[in-house]
Amino acid sequence: MTPHSNISIGYTYISTNQNQGRVNENNFWQQYNFSFPVNRIRYFGWIRLEQRWIKKPITSDNKYYSLRYSNEYNTRIRFRAGFEFPLIDDPTKNLKFVVFNEVFMLIKKFYPYNFNQNWTFFGFKKQLNNKAVLISGFQRNSIFRGGDYLHKNIWSSILFYKI
Repeated sequence: MTPHSNISIGYTYISTNQNQGRVNENNFWQQYNFSFPVNRIRYFGWIRLEQRWIKKPITSDNKYYSLRYSNEYNTRIRFRAGFEFPLIDDPTKNLKFVVFNEVFMLIKKFYPYNFNQNWTFFGFKKQLNNKAVLISGFQRNSIFRGGDYLHKNIWSSILFYKI
């Protein structure tokens, strides 16, 4: 690739406690990253394809009924675009302000067919060493829930580490 683009692969495990119980997700992903530096500002983005295995509880009105789980598989594509710029002129400090938006679409028959969720983020990025980057900040998640939207405001921190 080039100094301003690369291809990554990865694995993510997510476990969340929702109203109906604990939901576990395993996903494998492939991602194309790109960036365009313009003076001090850098435009960046990615396109990520995810294969997702989701285990959700099936609940019943009968309190004596044992909890069962459903296993779902789906694929989705994610489009991220954003900007970052240095907060301090000293390149050794390497602290940047970051803002991005990311749209998630479910895929059916190799085509994005349904909006899944949207993330809006602004925060900070710090290069910890030549292999590790920490991004931390405010994130607004808008998740489509069958005719309605769930909005969550969270503090998000992600550590990216190159193997």
